[in-house]
Amino acid sequence: NIMAYLATHQHSLHAHEIPKERKDVRILVVDDDDLTRHLLGLALNGWGCECVEAENGRIALEKLEINPVDLVISDQQMPIMTGTEFITELHSRHKECSPPVILMSGDNHPELQNNARELGVEAFFRKPYQMETLLQTLESILDNRRTHAFVN
Repeated sequence: NIMAYLATHQHSLHAHEIPKERKDVRILVVDDDDLTRHLLGLALNGWGCECVEAENGRIALEKLEINPVDLVISDQQMPIMTGTEFITELHSRHKECSPPVILMSGDNHPELQNNARELGVEAFFRKPYQMETLLQTLESILDNRRTHAFVN
């Protein structure tokens, strides 16, 4: 899980040589859990990305109106609007130019995964997830390879 990864890899997050193209990447992390959101932001910053945080879908949509991002990582279970509701609204507002989205959830119901696929989600991760797998998926998406990886 993310906390174990950071505990064992904190020293190496900054030690890795960050590919130049990752330094211009902005990622929005949407999660109502402050600790999860902050730790994921730290890991992404260590990877060389600029991380923008939002505690729910409404705030995420407001932040996206001000500054676009290259990719969104969203939790599913949040107050105000769920991850899938957020993604639906994101696509409605941004049509063709919506950033790719990774959806995360502690819920592993096939219906949620099918709904995520139908919404065009690039990848689905069940919590807890392996940070290295997430970073590999991010790299693949950012390299313009649609992965549609559904990691359980």
